[in-house]
Amino acid sequence: MGEPTTQTTPGDAEFLRVNGVTKSFGGAPAVDDVSLTIAEGEFVSLLGPSGSGKTTTLQMIAGFSDPDSGTIALGGRDLASVPTHKRDIGVVFQNYALFPHMTVAQNVAFPLKMRGVPRREAESRVRAALEQVHLAKFSDRKPAQLSGGQQQRVALARAFVFGAKLLLMDEPLGALDKKLREVLQEEIVHLARSLGVTVVYVTHDQEEALAMSDRIAIYNEGRIEQIGSGRDLYARPATLFVATFMGESNIVRGALAAVPSGSGDAAGAPGIVSVETPAGVFAGVASEGLDASAGRACLMVRPEHVRIGEAPVGAPRTAATVRGATYLGSSLRVSLEVPGIGTLTSRQSESAAGPDGNAGLRPGDAVEVWWRTEEAVVLAEGGEATLTSTLSAVAAG
Repeated sequence: MGEPTTQTTPGDAEFLRVNGVTKSFGGAPAVDDVSLTIAEGEFVSLLGPSGSGKTTTLQMIAGFSDPDSGTIALGGRDLASVPTHKRDIGVVFQNYALFPHMTVAQNVAFPLKMRGVPRREAESRVRAALEQVHLAKFSDRKPAQLSGGQQQRVALARAFVFGAKLLLMDEPLGALDKKLREVLQEEIVHLARSLGVTVVYVTHDQEEALAMSDRIAIYNEGRIEQIGSGRDLYARPATLFVATFMGESNIVRGALAAVPSGSGDAAGAPGIVSVETPAGVFAGVASEGLDASAGRACLMVRPEHVRIGEAPVGAPRTAATVRGATYLGSSLRVSLEVPGIGTLTSRQSESAAGPDGNAGLRPGDAVEVWWRTEEAVVLAEGGEATLTSTLSAVAAG
């Protein structure tokens, strides 16, 4: 594959706008008042559990399904009256959707044929597209003669061969093994950047979304709970659902003991609030939109921030008992029992594990655990049903 002649990065210009879109099936809302603005050249993932509205949103953008209300505009053009085949949007599905009786070249050429592109120009475009996905030497093969990864590359080439500036991808790597998924993740991002296309990518895989995206929209029950960079979503979740869906988290429930008067100080620093729990009072950064009148709240701290050992002055701390330590190669996972709270999880670096793989920790050991105030986030307390459904969704993958 030759090196691309141009390399683009996401700009600020609005390219795709989804505004107040809703869609119901049988009276049940699948997408509920979703609004989303995507810049030209941006790679945005729609992340959430099955049935949360991600694919339905994608289908409405593509034109496979019409919204009950709301609008969708591409490049400033309202798509309401534009049929699917005239939207110039490339779509890549998980099941590849290749024509089994056609060769690789014929599959890639199909959208060009439908658009009346002259034969010689079409052949040139197909060759270039297959070179970009490393399949030029497989042009005469049928899909059944290719591996799953190769078939997905064919589907990708077919999606951009006609010059689409927007690619919609619905869990395109879900059927592939982990190692191949990681390789294709890098290829898709590189290809999108080199072609200057905008990508909307549906997945339920957190790591995949984090590895590929400029921004991630977290879906839950038909709504977008939060949208932002992967780093922002992980470090500063806005809701309990986002905190528990984006990676592993320790959740401590309690009562709000102090609430900031504003969203932050004059320098823009986030407000610090305290949560009173059976194990003591712990401070953390107030999440966006934390309701001062709610009374109840959750303090969230990631396992890698829960440290074991003597705490520095002023750091939140609590006594704990070691339940077990598991060596995971790159890290050590320690399960801790905290009176009044229950179980906390700590992740220590591989170097902390030591030669015996458990940092000398044994079940029953009494330890002190601590974290920094700025590493904890205080969130509105979701109902038990919300938390249960969240954990179930995470377990289901």
